[in-house]
Amino acid sequence: MRKRERRSLILTGVVFVVLLACYLLLLERNWRAEHEDDGRTVYQMEKEEIDRLQFCGSSGTVSLIRRTGGWKYEEDESFPLNERFVETMLEKTAVLKAKRLVGQGRERFGEYGLDEPSNTIWVDAGSQQKVIYLGDTNSATGDCYMSVEGSDRIYTVDATFPTLFSVGINEMASRETLPGMTLDTLTALEVENSGQNLKFEKGEMVQGMEGENSWSVSQGDETPMTADDGRVQTLLAQLIGLRYQAMVQYHPDEEQLEAYGLAQPQAWLRICYLDTEDQTEREFVLKIGDRTEDEMYFVYAENGAGVYTMNAESLEAFFYLAAEDFLSLNVAALKAETLTGLEIQTDSQEISYTIERQAARTEAIYRLNGQEIGEGDFNSIYYQLYALEADKRVTDLADQLTEKVVLTITYHREERDGGDLTVEFVPYDQNYYGIRTQGRAVLLINRQKVNQLLAYVQELR
Repeated sequence: MRKRERRSLILTGVVFVVLLACYLLLLERNWRAEHEDDGRTVYQMEKEEIDRLQFCGSSGTVSLIRRTGGWKYEEDESFPLNERFVETMLEKTAVLKAKRLVGQGRERFGEYGLDEPSNTIWVDAGSQQKVIYLGDTNSATGDCYMSVEGSDRIYTVDATFPTLFSVGINEMASRETLPGMTLDTLTALEVENSGQNLKFEKGEMVQGMEGENSWSVSQGDETPMTADDGRVQTLLAQLIGLRYQAMVQYHPDEEQLEAYGLAQPQAWLRICYLDTEDQTEREFVLKIGDRTEDEMYFVYAENGAGVYTMNAESLEAFFYLAAEDFLSLNVAALKAETLTGLEIQTDSQEISYTIERQAARTEAIYRLNGQEIGEGDFNSIYYQLYALEADKRVTDLADQLTEKVVLTITYHREERDGGDLTVEFVPYDQNYYGIRTQGRAVLLINRQKVNQLLAYVQELR
């Protein structure tokens, strides 16, 4: 072969390789144009001009319309629509962005589920309308196939887009909140569960003991008893922490309340609190219905807007309460200025203190068994009794205290201060005395404490 022919053949081969490389590069560019995430804009419109959105949500078609005062649910414009939710939808649909262009041609719509769309979204801006169709979900990437009316192009969008437009109207509600309550403004809590009733009240007269910030506790129709403020406040802190999770039914009727177990709720909370804005006592009642499979309860507030879910664990903290768990261990922490007399009786002696007070209660005359004594002498016994604490809280065991009373203390007061109060110490077992107050025995005290008190009383004359 001649040298010129050989050179021509080599040149032809080089040209062929270059052309082949260009062809392959063009194929790759076209493939990338169709398959790479290029964040392309499908269409664009002014967000402020959009006046209507409609889509097929989980509970049916949802139509949202722009009014002078903001966005409304077209079917019921009083619905508490969360406009931040709508704002996100507007941002997604005013400038519609796709991840990839994956195909073209209406004959291919069936391959991507676009011949029978899983959702259709209408975006109206005056006379202009865009209609977005969503198809199948790519099992590998989680992206959703999409097309727009008037175009035969097939795109993908990330999973957040179909998720956003799959919500039902109830999920778009602005959640109600429980009333603004604090530990300082709460005045009462009543809990009923399966017919069992427990009540806490603040500042009530309890066995003649009155305190501005003290709490009482009572079970059913029983007489209120002094509660341990710390224990009650721990419970109330949990109450203040309750939060609605999601609305499931707006303005439920009786049939819908029945479906959620709220027509005859298994439990309810009645909360009394002081409204600090107008200093008015207000009441809030929360009904608790059926438990869901995802650790929630359906709840409904009397005169509320809807049925919500609430965390089961936070509610169940109120279900199995017993009055004895909240009792104060103070035996009789009575204020000295309310006393008009004090009697102590044992097997071997009776001691009587009388107190004469001036009208303003600023000065007093103290007597022990008729003999005048100083205030310090009286306080020596008073402070021991005031500080006396039990060791155990128990269910009322008055019927079990059948042995002879070893110590009786009677506090005398005027009726306005609660009247007389009698406390008896009765043997319970080898370790404890039962404390019987006004006929009830819900506290146990270590025998050693009582024996020490008896020894001190023995020295009094």
